[in-house]
Amino acid sequence: MKFLSVILCVAFLASSAYAAETAAATPTNSTAADLVDQKLQKVLYPVVRVLNGSGGGSGTVVYSEDREGKGEFQNFVLTNHHVVDNLIHVEKVWDNLTRSYKFVEKNDLAEVELFAYANGGATVTKTAVKADVVAYVATEDIALLKLRHTFKIEFTARILPPGKNLRLFQEIYAVGCPLLVDPMFTQGEVTDIENLIDNVAYTGGTANIIWGNSGGAVMSQFGDEWYFCGIPSRGYGAQNGQFVTYLGYYIPPSRIQLFITSQKLDFLVDPSKTPTQSMEEREKIQSEKQKVEEDTYPTPKSQIEGDREAKV
Repeated sequence: MKFLSVILCVAFLASSAYAAETAAATPTNSTAADLVDQKLQKVLYPVVRVLNGSGGGSGTVVYSEDREGKGEFQNFVLTNHHVVDNLIHVEKVWDNLTRSYKFVEKNDLAEVELFAYANGGATVTKTAVKADVVAYVATEDIALLKLRHTFKIEFTARILPPGKNLRLFQEIYAVGCPLLVDPMFTQGEVTDIENLIDNVAYTGGTANIIWGNSGGAVMSQFGDEWYFCGIPSRGYGAQNGQFVTYLGYYIPPSRIQLFITSQKLDFLVDPSKTPTQSMEEREKIQSEKQKVEEDTYPTPKSQIEGDREAKV
């Protein structure tokens, strides 16, 4: 039977060191109730639902801080690019001042649903918040959203730092909104450290995922700490249309770290950096790139006339 790799966004028509870490993973002085509360707060609660107007997927709150001391918290969510790609629009616009064309990004807003829980994990309320797509890399299938919400989000995921790595047989939880239901988790183990799909590396695992899980979280424990270790992104479907939920593939920590560094989003992992500093650095790079393109590739007069004629 042939299997096909598929992405996991929901769309609607018309709508031993490792042994030591493992041994320390369950603190001996914690009660069963304490361990459940820890999983709820560190594994389940940071996950949100991301809607794109015609479907959606999941996301994970990875930052909610007032590092600049303004009394307003800045909140960021990591998700898959393919969850929000229909919101991204790039237009070619004529600039009269520079007498050249520029590419201008005009994106629609995503809607992120935040959840509040009662003791034990029952959903009490959900709040819809508008969010901007502020950074993305399509080839990495990762995007960062900034919520238009300035209140502190209590539960956030901690991104796995360099130097810590997933291992085969390591216990993981895949958390998301399968079929766009409220956030839920499945449990499994790492089965594949690096599987190349379309020449891109993914981590494989048995924590079940299906459409709607895209953009959510893969969480695992290292010692006493829980970390965000991946983004559920792909699964396998047989030719008969049956989806194989236990063949899940997740964007690995190395690709998440590369996205953060290459996109100048260091504030997500570096407490000494602020979101404003990162965004200013990104804007400077974008401005310099635009200036180089204008100086290097001036728009031919014939192209301008051709475009004018086409508009008449």
